[in-house]
Amino acid sequence: MKRTLSITLALLLCLPLSGCRSAEREAVESEILALREENMAKAEGLLAEEENAEAAGSNPLGGAEHREENNPAEPARGNDWDGILSSEYLVRGNQYWFESKAVKNGKTVSMPTSYNLVTGDCFGLCPDPLCPHTDPSVCRYVSVNSSTKFIFAGDHTLYWTRQVNGQMGIWRYDLSADTAKLVYEASGGEPTLIGEDGGVVYFTEYREQIDGKRAAWREVLSGIDEKTDKIVYEKAMEEARILFIRDGVMWLNAVRTIRTVELDTGKTTDLCTLDNTLGAWYYDTKDSSLWFHTFNQQANTGSVWVLKDGSLQKVGLPADEIYCFHLTGSKIYYSPYDPVYIGRNPTSVGETWDYAGGKIYAVDREDPGGKAELIYDAEGKYILSLATVFGYTVFGNRLLFPRVNIVTEKMPTQDEKTGEWHLEEFTYFDASGNLPTVCIDLTTGEEEIIRFE
Repeated sequence: MKRTLSITLALLLCLPLSGCRSAEREAVESEILALREENMAKAEGLLAEEENAEAAGSNPLGGAEHREENNPAEPARGNDWDGILSSEYLVRGNQYWFESKAVKNGKTVSMPTSYNLVTGDCFGLCPDPLCPHTDPSVCRYVSVNSSTKFIFAGDHTLYWTRQVNGQMGIWRYDLSADTAKLVYEASGGEPTLIGEDGGVVYFTEYREQIDGKRAAWREVLSGIDEKTDKIVYEKAMEEARILFIRDGVMWLNAVRTIRTVELDTGKTTDLCTLDNTLGAWYYDTKDSSLWFHTFNQQANTGSVWVLKDGSLQKVGLPADEIYCFHLTGSKIYYSPYDPVYIGRNPTSVGETWDYAGGKIYAVDREDPGGKAELIYDAEGKYILSLATVFGYTVFGNRLLFPRVNIVTEKMPTQDEKTGEWHLEEFTYFDASGNLPTVCIDLTTGEEEIIRFE
């Protein structure tokens, strides 16, 4: 449907009425109201049809009415990506969820947005087609903060870190009832949502703590009871990166060590030691395997590993040096270290490179060392070199990644030997501000930018 109804309604309501005489204006307004009621009735009919459709998640609520088998807690492998927890994406059934940004009235606002991987429909969380999505104090589905995260707890409930009137907090959205509630008001920095487990929503937050006469900021892991909205768990964290929490066990990376911690007892178990910095990771709930990428930030290369049944093994891909990778139930998608020179850089680095070479390959997960298929070549149009930071994802025949701009401009530069100034051309990546999400159909080559309107 591609928001055709929403756009139609918005255009109808934006018709200029100020120049009409009173009788004419009343007639036009009556016609608009009649059209609005007629279209809203059509929309309700379409929603009813979509809720009964076999393909999950075609409704403007972003897939609130998913079938039970699409619950990521115990997923069936209906899709190749079902049952995989990831640091890089959030998918429920056929719905790919991401934070979309747009400039409204001169301000950048963000909204959780759903993209249907089968139909190509894209909907923002706000179900009101007439809402301008400009002010968080008016539209409860937008935020003005630049770094947010949201999670699902069950089929109909979404938690989102959101800023309203300068105040950070965690909000709960009931998508079936179209309600929103502030369940936690931040007392320190921005809360980071981790996930839901056993009816508790976990998040971390940096808080100021007094140790004797000294004040220090420490990361605290907290849990909110879904039924009472009360804090039922709190523990100060050592320096570590929490990966996920599942079945009462927290998985984390502590100083290059993958470790599990039982939340009830505090028992810790070191599973393996990393050779480099931890990058993207994927946990397959079907076979309890953890796949991850370790990355040397100086060399811009790394390796892929799998931890299963207490055994750590390096994944032998056709390329030895891996820049980034993505995992599904049957495939491993990866970009080898294949640097392509872009141009001079105005920073101290001096040069701009696309370390991934713009290429993505695919191999069978059961035979990672087998024949690799080149599934995408950007051919200089897009940059994948920031994939270790922003990530690309592949779902079936759809490739999604944030579009990073390549900027070329002339800047005044002083010659180190002569001291004379001249204009010199530099090329660099602009990854600041609003990064739109690109979706490419790998079968047809068609491209589109997906975001809320």
